[in-house]
Amino acid sequence: MKAGIKLDKIIAEKLFGDRFEYHRKWKGYYRPWEEDPIAFEPCPRYSTDISAAWRIVEKLLQILPHQDFHMEHWSDGDGDSGWQVSTCFELGDWKKWVKAKTLPHAICLAALKAIRQ
Repeated sequence: MKAGIKLDKIIAEKLFGDRFEYHRKWKGYYRPWEEDPIAFEPCPRYSTDISAAWRIVEKLLQILPHQDFHMEHWSDGDGDSGWQVSTCFELGDWKKWVKAKTLPHAICLAALKAIRQ
């Protein structure tokens, strides 16, 4: 799945329980802002913003207490590189690595795998 607003919405719903609706006018996912009923807040950009993506890691560590994450940068020597993330339950039971060009995108993809358990 590509990084972008659709992946962000899926993470918001499946991991955080937040509901965002698509608004054609603003070309994105929004929900009414609790403090001001006529204002809207956008869905966090989990797959492109590292500070938003880090909230995913913190949330998973809360809901899956025996979860570890391994994140590393990789390069194939031919100029292609990116990030890979894997999750681990208990004693070294590493799940399949998820690779993406950016760390926020890789975190999102690994989170989707982790919550499917």
